[in-house]
Amino acid sequence: MILSFFYRVRSFAINFISVLQILFLIPRWIWLRSRTNGTGAITRSFKATAPSLLTEPPTFEPGDTSDGGIERLTSQLYKPITINQIRLLELYSGKPDEPLRGYLRTKQFNSLVRDQAYEALSYVWGHLDRRRSIILNDKHFPISENLHTALQHLRSEVTNRTIWIDAICIDQTNKTERNGQVSIMGDIYKCARGVVNWLGPDTADTAVGIEALSYLFGKEDITIRPPWEKFTPEKLCAGLNDILKRDYFQRIWVVQENALAVKVTIQVGNQTVTWQCGAETYRAICRIKFTVISPAWDAFGLHEVDFRPLLEVLEQSMMITRKEMNKSCRAVTLLDQAFDMRYRKATDRRDMLFGLRSMAPEHIRERIIVDYEKPVDEVYADFFEEVKKAYMDEIQFVDEFEKERRRMEKIKEGKRQRYWGW
Repeated sequence: MILSFFYRVRSFAINFISVLQILFLIPRWIWLRSRTNGTGAITRSFKATAPSLLTEPPTFEPGDTSDGGIERLTSQLYKPITINQIRLLELYSGKPDEPLRGYLRTKQFNSLVRDQAYEALSYVWGHLDRRRSIILNDKHFPISENLHTALQHLRSEVTNRTIWIDAICIDQTNKTERNGQVSIMGDIYKCARGVVNWLGPDTADTAVGIEALSYLFGKEDITIRPPWEKFTPEKLCAGLNDILKRDYFQRIWVVQENALAVKVTIQVGNQTVTWQCGAETYRAICRIKFTVISPAWDAFGLHEVDFRPLLEVLEQSMMITRKEMNKSCRAVTLLDQAFDMRYRKATDRRDMLFGLRSMAPEHIRERIIVDYEKPVDEVYADFFEEVKKAYMDEIQFVDEFEKERRRMEKIKEGKRQRYWGW
């Protein structure tokens, strides 16, 4: 009797619990039904300000404070960092037609270690009146049009790329952080594996300019088949000016970002030219100056090409390299003087050269005879022979300089390893 009563109570309890479970599941079933639209596949609805990550990122308007606005994004994306930390962008690989994606991470930063596992981007911010975006840590983050274009060209289709970019890696809304990060910006560029100069998209003239610069940064005999004999003067002038006259070289930060770099790459569209600090930089300075003051350069009508914006960066780099080696600045040579005088003016063209005579070393002064009866072309031909000797002396010095630089780098690296216990 008691046992029968117990079984009836248990059966009632089980049925009661089953009814409760059904009542609980009905609302869930109704919600799922509304999300699947009767198709069995769940669909998602997003606000206009937070589009799907599977679609092309939106454009942003200045002052946007909506759910996709800058203020909300920065507060979610940026966590406080110290003066000994930096953020790095891991730019994910992707095809050209895919939205930009990446991940922002924090890294401990040691300013004593060169050639670290990241690159630094040097570029023009451009107009901020219209913004594009990158999907950063699963959120749409607004960036300038020029930076968006740069990242599209820098992105690999195969591997990720780690880059430091001021507009992304520094919280631009946090003035305290900006102060701290800008104060170590020189070290950030100095310690990067390389610095990429983004000059913008290429044009029909870019390829010729890149080829000419690659030649000047090379080691080939500069008197044998130079590019200015391969192309028409108009085409070569247009190609070089397409690069050297870009807004990039007017930026105040250009000198610091490049002069401190271990390796520099100029990128225009998908076309690049690269050089290392030290010997390659000094050789390029000599080759550019020698080329510009050569009779062939003027004969081809290339006097309108102005290399000075690029040379300023290269010469600052050499000054820093020599300072790191505890070397004084190299004395001004006849090659330097001749290049500087090229941009001066004189009524009689011979005075351009005779004016250098008193500043030249004594053994050169003895060979430069002031003679106004001598034809201008002969005066220039004789003087150029002296400049050519000075150029060859500098090229020989480059190799000796590089051996000394590498020897001192090994000594410094050994001291760092002993200090840090590596």
